[in-house]
This record gives sequence, C-alpha cells and structure tokens, in this order.
Amino acid sequence: MFVGGMTQFLSKAQGIPKNIESTLTKSIRRFIWDGTKTPPISLEQMQKPQEEGGINLLDISTQNQVIIITWLRDYLNLSSARLTLAFIVDTIINYIKPEGLKDVSDINTLLTSWTPFSQGPNMKKIPLKIISMLKAAKKYCCNENGMGRF
Repeated sequence: MFVGGMTQFLSKAQGIPKNIESTLTKSIRRFIWDGTKTPPISLEQMQKPQEEGGINLLDISTQNQVIIITWLRDYLNLSSARLTLAFIVDTIINYIKPEGLKDVSDINTLLTSWTPFSQGPNMKKIPLKIISMLKAAKKYCCNENGMGRF
C-alpha cells in the first residue's frame, strides 16, 4: 500500500506531525468507504487481522509510535556502537536544562536526575523528532530513576 510504505519511510526519516497522521487516516477511510459519511465498519475493526474479522488495514498511529520507540531504543544504546546522532541529541536536550543545574550527564540525558520538558516555551527550540522521543521515553520506559527495561 502506497500510504503505508511512503508514510512509514518519511516517519522513520523525519517524523510525522499528528495533523498529517490524522489527514492520512481520513484519506484512507474516505478511499475505503468511497466518501460515505458514516462507515458501516469501524476503522479499529478493519485494522484487526483477518482471523479477528478485520482486513489488516495499516494503523498509521500505532506504526508511528513503534518508529518513535525505535528512535528511543537507538538513543538509549550506550554501547560503543552508539550513533553519533545520539550525542547530538544529548547536546540539544541539555540546551533546555533548568538554569543552575549542575548534575547533567553528557552521556545520556534520560539517565540524569532531572526530567526533560515535554512542553512549554523551551520546546520551541527542540525538533519534533526529539520531542516525540522524549514523550515516548516518559510514557513507555523511563522514570526518575533512569532508563527502564525493554
């Protein structure tokens, strides 16, 4: 499916904002139901596997969450194979650290004693991809004690 392949590639490369994700989902729905205002079968049902009565339709929102989690996994890799980009992300995130904070790790921001912001005026200085990754870290695997387990 064109929508799946193209959007997932773009999402992996640069992230997809929620409004674009919503527009794509609406376009898929309109295409499948030929513009019908009230679809007879919910999108959630159609996204289920065939064995459960669905058509295995791509769930763009879930796929994008998975991609964000893979960014997070790569970022949290502290081995010698850690991506150079992860060090750049650390520098960008440390740029928004609270004033006067001395306990900041240059290795990995999510292992520090402070919690990176996920909203507010400082977030305007941070790329969407990093904001999405920080929110996923907060939601899925990281807490005030540092990295969680996958």
